[in-house]
Amino acid sequence: MLLALGAAAPHPAAAAAAQVTFEVPQGKTKSMRLRNLASGMVMSIALRANGSLLVALVGAHELKASPRNPETLFRGAVERAMSFQVSIPRSGDYYLVLNNRRGSAPLKVQVTIRTERAKKPAAPPAEEKKDKDLLRSSGEGEQVAQAIVDTQQLAARPGVMPLGAALRQAY
Repeated sequence: MLLALGAAAPHPAAAAAAQVTFEVPQGKTKSMRLRNLASGMVMSIALRANGSLLVALVGAHELKASPRNPETLFRGAVERAMSFQVSIPRSGDYYLVLNNRRGSAPLKVQVTIRTERAKKPAAPPAEEKKDKDLLRSSGEGEQVAQAIVDTQQLAARPGVMPLGAALRQAY
């Protein structure tokens, strides 16, 4: 089964979703190819089954490098339902492998996959702004809490006196 989550979107890192239901025969394995996933993309997978099976997520690159024992991005056992989330380390195709080799009956499996761009971390505030905010009153009770947090950060700087020592010296 082939799912083109990255290819359906205007940009390979754009958000996409897909849901499929199929049968994994007793004693067999089924795999789903997930095409064109971008590096850094976050992928959430939810599985529901009418029994137990093993699941693995493996990159095409890892599968080519070591076909008999590839390094997996995720591996786990499903007991009726499971969900997990991974960050895609390398752009390319990936395979979701569902293993019912030890099963005593065919399994009906519903797979829901969502992908989205990784959220960019917020830029840390500039040091000058932190120092100015230390002296700014932001409301009753907030100034003290702000001063304690900021002076703990500033105490690690050479030449800066911790708040407790400054208060003892002042009084």
